[in-house]
Amino acid sequence: MIPNIGLIRWGISHTSKQEEANFHDTLVHYQGNTGNAYTTIIQQTITDGVMLPDTWYTVHFWARGAGDQNSVGHFTMYFYANGSDQRYSDTDGVDFGKGSTDTHADITLTPAFKHFVITFHTPKNFSGGHTFWIRNDPEDNAGTLYCDVWHPKLELGQHATDFSVAPADMATVTALSSIEQTVNGIQNTVSNPTNGLVAKQTLLANQYTSVIGGLSNENLIPYSGYWENLNGWMLMAWGATDRNLNLTHHNFYHNGTDTTLVLGTTQHDTAAAGSIRFSVKPNTKYTFSFSGFASSNVIGTNVYFLCRQYGSTKDYDTVHGLFNNLVMSPSGINRYTTTFTTGQNDNEGYIRLDNIGSSNGASSGAYFAELKLELGTVATPYTRNSSTEMIQTASEINMRVTKNGVVNAVNVSPEGIQIYGNKLHITSSTYIDNAIIKSAMIDTITADKITAGTLNGNNVNVINLNASHITTGTLSGSNLQINLNTGVVAFRKGRIHNSSNTIDINIDSGYMSVANNNARVIMKEGEIQLVEPTLFDNETSPYLKISNAGGGAALFSAGGSFIGRDYAVITNSANWLGAFDAPIGVEEFSGLATGKSSGGWGPTKVAGAERGVVISGGMETTFHGGTDSSPHISIGTTNTMGNTFAGNRIAIWADYVHIYSAYDRTTSASPNVFVAQDGALVRSTSASKYKTNIVRGRSVDYGEKLIQLPTATWIDKASLQRYNDDPSQPMPGLNYGMIAEDLAAAGLEHLIVRNEKGGLEGIQYDRIAVALLPLLSKWKQTIDNQEQEINELKEKVGNI
Repeated sequence: MIPNIGLIRWGISHTSKQEEANFHDTLVHYQGNTGNAYTTIIQQTITDGVMLPDTWYTVHFWARGAGDQNSVGHFTMYFYANGSDQRYSDTDGVDFGKGSTDTHADITLTPAFKHFVITFHTPKNFSGGHTFWIRNDPEDNAGTLYCDVWHPKLELGQHATDFSVAPADMATVTALSSIEQTVNGIQNTVSNPTNGLVAKQTLLANQYTSVIGGLSNENLIPYSGYWENLNGWMLMAWGATDRNLNLTHHNFYHNGTDTTLVLGTTQHDTAAAGSIRFSVKPNTKYTFSFSGFASSNVIGTNVYFLCRQYGSTKDYDTVHGLFNNLVMSPSGINRYTTTFTTGQNDNEGYIRLDNIGSSNGASSGAYFAELKLELGTVATPYTRNSSTEMIQTASEINMRVTKNGVVNAVNVSPEGIQIYGNKLHITSSTYIDNAIIKSAMIDTITADKITAGTLNGNNVNVINLNASHITTGTLSGSNLQINLNTGVVAFRKGRIHNSSNTIDINIDSGYMSVANNNARVIMKEGEIQLVEPTLFDNETSPYLKISNAGGGAALFSAGGSFIGRDYAVITNSANWLGAFDAPIGVEEFSGLATGKSSGGWGPTKVAGAERGVVISGGMETTFHGGTDSSPHISIGTTNTMGNTFAGNRIAIWADYVHIYSAYDRTTSASPNVFVAQDGALVRSTSASKYKTNIVRGRSVDYGEKLIQLPTATWIDKASLQRYNDDPSQPMPGLNYGMIAEDLAAAGLEHLIVRNEKGGLEGIQYDRIAVALLPLLSKWKQTIDNQEQEINELKEKVGNI
């Protein structure tokens, strides 16, 4: 409803028009510092009578901008619809906090284009012309404002729809009719830009032509929009395992009234769909355009035109990348356009749409609408109008109807009648007196209906033949020979495959393959590979490759390699689940797993489920600990020998077990090896170079307390339990020492061992002697003093 968008009023010294290739359109660019003045960015007046009282309207536009030094930019939107019963609603970034006496709102800009929407209800006494005005007010910005404004639109209702120019701007006249008469003929033309239709009638001396169709160029893509079903589109049989193709209604497109084509997946993998094939001309410029948007977690979108030469059996010979890794907007629908030139052998092709995948594991969707491929370098508007054409001459009549690239036609000429199209439905009784049917689906036919004539083998394809009547000899052709006597079948060239290529033997290319929707197994050039289901050749990085070349010793001698692209597992059918990096509960996986998952590269895992794992190798052991065997590590054993399994122990069997890190890592505990609470083995030291905060003393407190404590004897519980469980174990004897609780009660904390929760575990017996040293020193001093006194007394007695 805002007229003359191309002639919209500009600020005198601060605004300019700019063309941007990304938007294929003109936008308003503003750069100015208001000071104490008010500066217009854009302004346009709606004439009297266009807007109605007591009615909801929506005004919206796209804008971006910033202030000085990338500060947040603002401008004010005036739409002069004030009244006592005024009601508003808005989107993020629109604020009515300045007041609404003259109906204006503060707009907060962002560096990227953002869609701003204001809905308002006109009062019952609303009348007259009204100005829509975007202005840089003094209070909006402290310094210079830089901004761009694009596609302003005013429309009825409370929903913002796709941009379109005002109907008054669509043509210089609302409709056109003309009659052109020359010496050669007469042509009548009637057009209506409002509905986009034109009708032409041309009368020549030898021909009459009547055409009704759209003003826009012909769209070559069948089933290109306004879908009612998925006819003409197919989900590709590769990519994400949860890939899906659907039709859906979304408010971004025609307020949800028409459907969009949506490709979805939750995985970090592609969901792709292709159209049916259609014809194109080689070495010709074409323009492709579509409308689209995507959820914010779509990694990107690819659009390809995949072409081939007529008669080619490949899916495609030429790839035209129309859009690569296109990130479509998650906040609104946009129109995207590109131009390309077909190759010299491009005769037919199809459009492929890719949702590259989800960035966060949540459901993602890439939405498409109004796809159009047309001749030339200019994108014309998409139209859903069909076209009809009738041509009549003295010798023939030709009638044709075209819609969405699908042509249905009838041609009547002296040579006969031709009917071709997408569907032919005959409801009445049909009689054919004399016919040649090249190909047909005939429900049933019996031999008694063939009553005369000769069946020529050059013209007849025999589908069912009784083989019992071919008893000997050789069936030979230029590329195939079948010897019925020896059973030898020899191929010189050719291919054996079904229509879906799930079974394929190609003599020319030298491969055999079978496939499903997820992968293809191909045998070629001495390798077995798992590749994408649409490939028919080896690739450099297949899902899986089995060959006689690879890493390790296979580089230098004959051998075999089993190589997975990202992940490889060797397991059995009973234990193939649960290949977690870290064990959880009782191990369920049995086998070897190596590679990376969606979380990145993981450790290589060797597991044996609940039954355990043995790593064994080397020469026979020589110590007399049991049956001689090679050194081995038994995980999940039930005994120290490591020869029975389904237990919860790890047994290491060898003449020596070397752990150099046990020597290299130190502690102040003694004796030399200390078993820490976490099971680590560390070397005990006493040199000052391994200690800090050293405090020397001669306190006899610990010694005096120690000599007051009792000693004890006992039987070890663990030894007794092992003996009770297995009488072949050594019978436990008496142990002599002290009880940790006695030392704790005496306050001798430095001589006991506690666990991480503070519970008592043991006594540091090596520290007891150290605790007694000050007391012994005191006693020695006492003894020395007494000895000196005794000697002195002896000397006195001797002198008496």
